Amino acid sequence: MTEVGTSVVAHRFAPEASVVVVTWNSVDRVGRCLASVARCVDLDSTDVVVIDNGSDDGTATFVTDRFPWAEVVANGSNLGFPRAVNQGVRLTSGRYVVFLNPDAWLGSDAIASLRRVFDRHPDAGAVGPRIVREDGRTDDFAARAFPALGNATLRWLGFRRLAPGSRWLGRETIRVEGSGAVSVPCLTGAMLMVPRDLLGRIGMLDETIPMYLEDLELCRRIRAVGRSVYFDSGTTVMHEGGASTAKSRHRPLLKATENGHAPWLFIGRWQGAWQARLFVAVVALGSLLRVVWHGARAVARRAVGREAHDALIEMRDNVGLLRWSLSSKSKFDRRLHALFGGDPLRGGTRPAPERQRMLERAGRS
Repeated sequence: MTEVGTSVVAHRFAPEASVVVVTWNSVDRVGRCLASVARCVDLDSTDVVVIDNGSDDGTATFVTDRFPWAEVVANGSNLGFPRAVNQGVRLTSGRYVVFLNPDAWLGSDAIASLRRVFDRHPDAGAVGPRIVREDGRTDDFAARAFPALGNATLRWLGFRRLAPGSRWLGRETIRVEGSGAVSVPCLTGAMLMVPRDLLGRIGMLDETIPMYLEDLELCRRIRAVGRSVYFDSGTTVMHEGGASTAKSRHRPLLKATENGHAPWLFIGRWQGAWQARLFVAVVALGSLLRVVWHGARAVARRAVGREAHDALIEMRDNVGLLRWSLSSKSKFDRRLHALFGGDPLRGGTRPAPERQRMLERAGRS
């Protein structure tokens, strides 16, 4: 097991691919993930690193004992997802880097299949697979549009529910037909393959957001340098999804980050401060409507003797999001990074100057 701070791993080979898995209390899921990796690749030509973010369920020990071919780094605390991924990238040397969630598991040809997309499409800067949930449903957000004021308005004010199959009212997701590789705006990061030399050019994951949208932000930087992002619907990966957030006692904070703070930062960075301000207003109205709706559902269900747990959770999540929309964004930013035990301005991809100005303005308001 590697201690924090180790930056070089001795390799007997020059790997074609490196697989980086970040865990947090994942002992009940990571075994299936790593077993699928072992079936999917030749371990003599692939290096695999597991970065454990301060788990207290024995994840690091479990992986060390059961999968001795994987390099394990045991962080003393939860440093956040992107910082841990970047640790893993630095510890590996493969030509291609595969970011893989611990609650995802691969088919026998998944990594080689994604690798072949780069051969067929020289402009490719990132490739991701079709994501399938445990119940067999396809995850429509595997390929998606970037966060924007327009699709946020459709979502938070409920217009998308009017015609969920509409190209325009459902445009957070990208509908891909056929079984080949198709260029899309961005991919979610349950599994994502990126050339190492491109990461050296544009930077690794953005550590200024400890969780959520770091995959979309990376795709945006990839496209900004003229490379394409491909969704390969012919490659399938199974993904449980949402397990870490569901386990956390900080769920309201994390949900406010996922649905509010992270897209607010993304929109402000890439689309402008005024759109970011309008996004906050839309989220405030939308979350208020949801608090009222789910609160009424909970009361109604209890009145007839039915379970109201799910409605209360939804109401609590939206209360947290409403509080985010009405509060200082700089204070929220400090709370978020305090949770992950790190200075948001240290290491990795440094924050864009416009992000810093946004936070300073928000802190004064």
